[in-house]
Amino acid sequence: MFYVGVEDVAAALARAEDLGGIVVLPAQRNEGGGGTIGHFHDPAGNLVGVAGHR
Repeated sequence: MFYVGVEDVAAALARAEDLGGIVVLPAQRNEGGGGTIGHFHDPAGNLVGVAGHR
């Protein structure tokens, strides 16, 4: 899995769903490193992480 840096994790996950993705980890605080993370499966089944500072 890889992470993509985004400004707004919740908005990025919502957009991923709009495009056919499936959210598997909703936006949540990353206690280990600060910021916010989330995960989704893209339409091809790949697991993708998104991370932001908010």
